[in-house]
Formats: sequence, C-alpha cells, structure tokens
Amino acid sequence: MSLNFTMEPRVSFLTELLKEIDNCSLQIPRFQREYVWVWDQQRDLLCSIYEGLPIGSILVWSTKLANVKSHNQIGPFKLKEIDQETYSKMFIMDGLQRMTTLYATLFHPVGDDYDSLEGTDDYFIYCDLDADDIQSLFVRKIDIKNFGINDSGNFMPLRYVFDTKAFLKFQRQLPEDREDWIDKADEIVAVFKNYKIPVIPLESNEISLVTKSFERINTRGTVMSETHMLNALSYSDRFDLLKIISEYQESYLGEVEGWGEVDKDFILSLIKMELGFDIYFKNTDVVAENLNQKIVQKVFCAIKDFIAFSNEILNLNNAKLFPYKLQMYGLGYSFLQSEPLPNDVLKAWYIITTYTGAFGATARNSSYSLEDLKRYIQNKEFKWTLNIQPQVNVWRENVGFRSARMKAWGFALANKQDSTLQNRNSALNLITSYRGKYFRKPLELKTVSSKRPGHHFLIPPEKVKSFSIISLSEIEREAHFINDLLIDYLLSDDFDSFANEREDLIFNWELQNIVKPAAHLLGLKNITYNG
Repeated sequence: MSLNFTMEPRVSFLTELLKEIDNCSLQIPRFQREYVWVWDQQRDLLCSIYEGLPIGSILVWSTKLANVKSHNQIGPFKLKEIDQETYSKMFIMDGLQRMTTLYATLFHPVGDDYDSLEGTDDYFIYCDLDADDIQSLFVRKIDIKNFGINDSGNFMPLRYVFDTKAFLKFQRQLPEDREDWIDKADEIVAVFKNYKIPVIPLESNEISLVTKSFERINTRGTVMSETHMLNALSYSDRFDLLKIISEYQESYLGEVEGWGEVDKDFILSLIKMELGFDIYFKNTDVVAENLNQKIVQKVFCAIKDFIAFSNEILNLNNAKLFPYKLQMYGLGYSFLQSEPLPNDVLKAWYIITTYTGAFGATARNSSYSLEDLKRYIQNKEFKWTLNIQPQVNVWRENVGFRSARMKAWGFALANKQDSTLQNRNSALNLITSYRGKYFRKPLELKTVSSKRPGHHFLIPPEKVKSFSIISLSEIEREAHFINDLLIDYLLSDDFDSFANEREDLIFNWELQNIVKPAAHLLGLKNITYNG
C-alpha cells in the first residue's frame, strides 16, 4: 500500500488552519515530538509572513485508523477534550513547529483557564508600531518586562489579529496625531488575516508507511521517532508510554551516575525483544497491541541491572564507550531473563563481538549476533552463525576513538598499565572520563607525522607535555609496551619499525589476556588471529 494523493491539495487562510487546530478538526498526533523552536525561529517565521514570503506547505495525514491518539495541547495551551474514537482523523504530519508558533503567538487564548498555565507569557507577542525595521517589529512581553522597554502606547498585542473587538478598542486609544501607528496596526492585521498556506493532504491506513514517510518528509530537525509513534498507537487514559518512560527514568535510573537519560531507541529495542520481535521489526501497531506497563517496568529493571554490569564488570560508565550500540541491546536482553548469563560469560561475549567486529558489517549480521546470544541464553551453547568467519586482527589503523577496534585497543592499554603499575583503575579512569583525548605521542615522537596506534600512548593529562620514553623506569616501560628493541628503533629514528613492533606486542598481549580466554569460555574454536 502506498500513500495516496487522492485528496486535492488546497490553499487555506492561516486563520482557518488555526481555528481548525483550536476546534480539533485538525489534530496533533502523539507521534509528534515536543515543541522545540526558540524565539529567533519564531520571530523569523512572523517576519516572513509579514513580508509576504512563503513559509512552506503544511502536510496533513488523513486516515480511517481508530487507534491513533492525539495530544490535548499545543505548545503551553490546552485544547478542548474530544472523543478520540469518533472525531475526524486529520493529523498534522509536517509543519507542527510552524503551526504551534502561529497558534501560540497569534491565536494565544486568554482568560482564567489559560493565563494560569506555565509558559504562556513566553508566547505573548507585541507588535512595535514604532519599529524602524522588520527585525524590531515583534517583541515578546517578557522582553518588555526584563529590559524595561518604554511603552508609549505603541505596542499592539499580536493576538488582536483574532480579536476584532479588542483591536478596535486598541486603535481608538491610539493618539490622534499618530495616524502612522493606526495604519501600521491595520496593515499587520490585514497581512496575517489574508495570509494563505498550501495544505497537502496524504491518505493512508498503513502505520509503518506513514512512519517512514514522516521521517523522510520532515526536514526541520524534529523527526518523529518510532517511540513517539508507538506512544500514539498505545495511548489511553491509563497508559501514556512517554510519561511512563519519564517516570521510570527517574525512579529506576535517577541516582545512576554517568548514564544520564537512557536512549529511547534502546528502551524500544528491549521492548521488542521482550515481546519476541527482532529489533528491526517495524510493525509498530503490532508492538502497540502487545505493550503494557508491566513490560515497560520489566525493561527498566533490566536496564538498571545492565548499567550495574557495565559499570562494575566492563568498566563502561557511559553508553558512548560501547564499541557497538547493539551490544547494549544484547546485554540488556540477557538481564530481561529470569536467569541471565553469568557475568564472566556476558563479558566474554562482549569481548568477542568487539574484537571480531560482529556488529560492524551489515544489519543482517547484527541480527545474527543478537540471535546467537539469544540461543546461547536458551541452550547454554554458543554458535557463530554470521556469514563471515570470526577473526581478530592486529590494530594498525589510526587512533580515532570512534572506531570499535580502537576502543578495545585503548582499554587493553589501560588494563595493562593499571595491572603492571598496580594503579587502581587510574588509566581506565582516563578513558572513561576523557575517552580518546589522552592518546598522545611522547616527546620523542612529537615530530612524527603519523596516526599509527603504535606511536601513541595513554598519558595522564599532567604528564602530556613531559612524557618521555627514554625517561621511563623499567616497570613503566613494561606498562607501556616498551622493550629494548623498541628503544633501538627509537634511537635510530626507525619510526615505522617502532610502530610495527609495539603494535605486535600489544596485539599479543590482547590475545593472551583478553581475547583467547573469552573465546575459550564461549567455546568458540574456529576463530583466527591475524598478527
């Protein structure tokens, strides 16, 4: 099924569109993200309309689906309660940021029910009838208060565009000798009342297609997430997914340091896996049918256990430290089980998938990697089903910390350094706190133009300017993978050989102390090592 353009595009007056939003004949679906525009964007939009410039079309989605819920407010303003099941199904698909700005600043309902709402003053806009340029025409009420701007009767509330009685009263109060203000006020009202916007209706009853279309159509940085669509489809008076997620973020993870707000894609993927779906499963309506608060709570319990495991066992105190995001999904899934895999086994799986690049090739192989873990949890036997053979290669590429293999290399250096110098996680803390910032060259290699990992050392910030290989003690040389041969290469300016030899030393240490023990624990026998 495709999106149908069977409904004729139309051109509507701006005033008509805002009234349609106010009376809920044009609704805001719950898959729309929150309002994010700042004052500069709002003012630019108002200026464009005043100058008669096009602001783009509004796309609306027409559907017969009964399970798509809508928001009951726009910006800070509450909309009237409607019967979601029987009301017309016309939703703003693209243009919410613009229409919210215009509703909140132009329509701007007032009265006891609205004035007490938090944030409404932020959208109370005046028109400075004495402004010298277009950029000074629109002024916020809060700026007039905060900056002590002199009001000589030249500030007309923009909301008077919709309030004829108030507008006429305002004009009668203007000084008789300021006909220019009267003319300017008439012009502003006329411009906004007569402004027209193209409206393009799209028609479809297929949720997954609408989701994809929204993501491709929207070009203003407020792209809908799959979680927002799921919220729209599962919403009821008793169940608000986004609200529940926010509450569980606070109750389960509020005191967890370093992780901040957990990615909603992570949460959604664990929900899918708990329901028995692949993480790439896109039939959001099917997920919505099976979703309930108990499942969301179970997912957050698993996330809390996953974070504790990441902090204490993997020494990863931040999601960005993970070589692959999908590793988090696999580990999180394990903690969803009544009997998760032992910590040492999970760590081994994490090591092997990192060093072999199991999640770095294709989505198909990523799915295979997660399925291998699921079967391991069920059968306690690990099988590699990816269409590439497991192999681990020496790291000779570069020191860009975004690379999965580079992250593994960096943590290997930190582990070796801490264990040799008997520093309790001193080097590990450098990575977890600063990530790749302190992989630096020593004094002897400063002038060497190279990004080879063999030329880089994990150096504390206080030693960056003075770190010298020659000055290292014997045990410090061991901690940094330096032997007599490397000193000879250094003294003879053979920097390529220096890099090759040191990279080989690090690789052999990685194999003996990290990779091979993990492969043995998983029972992975067909793995190859390329040094």
